Amino acid sequence: MDRFAEWALRTPWTGMVAGAMVSTLACLALPLLAWLPGGLVVLACLAGGPAMGVWSASGAALPIAWMFAPAMGWGGALLIAAMALVPALAAGVLLSRSRSLSFVFQAV
Repeated sequence: MDRFAEWALRTPWTGMVAGAMVSTLACLALPLLAWLPGGLVVLACLAGGPAMGVWSASGAALPIAWMFAPAMGWGGALLIAAMALVPALAAGVLLSRSRSLSFVFQAV
């Protein structure tokens, strides 16, 4: 797991690819692994800063949108992806800036 985290946070491109990988895994086992893309976004924010979190969130949004696009169209699919990842991104940015978990729980 440490090697994966080091690889995922090396550059913004690898963060985006890692986000897409864990999001694809979550789409295949949706009820069990729905937390995984948001968890990677928070990890990227903590380890690489808010910019890395945005890159990994954009990579994670693509497979989620691709999965929901046939049923809802691309607009609805992107909205679902945003609803799934923006709270995790906001929590990760707040946590990386404040380092206070109780503040993040109150704010998000």
